[in-house]
Amino acid sequence: MRDQMYLNKFDARNVSKKRNIEKNKRKVAMYVRVSTEHEQQINALANQKQWAVGLANDNKDWVFNPETDLYVEEGLSGTSMKKRPAFEKMINKAKAGDYDLIAVREVCRFMRNAKLTLTLVDELLDAGVEVYFANNAIWSCNENDYFKLTIMAQYAEQESRKVSESRITS
Repeated sequence: MRDQMYLNKFDARNVSKKRNIEKNKRKVAMYVRVSTEHEQQINALANQKQWAVGLANDNKDWVFNPETDLYVEEGLSGTSMKKRPAFEKMINKAKAGDYDLIAVREVCRFMRNAKLTLTLVDELLDAGVEVYFANNAIWSCNENDYFKLTIMAQYAEQESRKVSESRITS
């Protein structure tokens, strides 16, 4: 029953009709995050920023300004929306119609909570915003990719739990 409800809801979406298309270009937000402030993670954050700009440059149909459309968080957990002001701002702006696409390197950078990941992606799709997870090759509007998203979101959550458990037992 739930699967049928999902399919009906998914089929009813038509993101392309809601997009703010200007000469076939998509307004894109990018999100990067590291969960700790250790030096190694700071280097990873710099790499993520560089990746985001490079990805945007490689996609000529994307409109992206690193000064205003790159949302960065340092030393913040991805298990909830709490204390993630840049992420929350990006999501709210996307839902308000400021973006057509959100690009993230991996599902685990977006969120490490499977239920919340899928809820947010559904809300964004309903608002006409697609989410692209580059390293996972997942486009949220693609039905087969949405299935992969479900699996990867669960994996990201499980990975986070294992890290937390290992810290407790160490």
